[in-house]
Amino acid sequence: GQVIWIDMESKLRGTLDGKDVFDITKAQSVCKAVDQEGWEHVAAAEEAVPPPPMPSNCYISGHPLLAHKMTLLRDVRTIPKDFRQLLREMTFHVGYEATSGLLTATRSDVISPVGPVLGKNAVRISESVALIPILRAGLGMVD
Repeated sequence: GQVIWIDMESKLRGTLDGKDVFDITKAQSVCKAVDQEGWEHVAAAEEAVPPPPMPSNCYISGHPLLAHKMTLLRDVRTIPKDFRQLLREMTFHVGYEATSGLLTATRSDVISPVGPVLGKNAVRISESVALIPILRAGLGMVD
């Protein structure tokens, strides 16, 4: 058995007693014709539409750990608890990459157990950072 998707808004609709109805006999004849032909639609190269270019401010990580976690996140067998944990882990990794260019300023008030921390070993972020989830799907990333 094959699955054939039929658009119910197409010419398979008809009028019966003045009402717009889906004509199952037309749908069955389409299925029969497809079954007899053994037809399988393969998109020709000219039909394939290339994806739009990425915006200039978009960065796609090529980190293998993120690719691994993304694969686990996409897997239908990943249970919700593991999904949330993976999302949380990925958020930290993406956050590290997204904030790698933040400006910092040196601090002179840091004292470690072995004495004062001087120079570039003691810094603070000198920019403001805001995390704003986009739609509900982003809420898991600012948890």
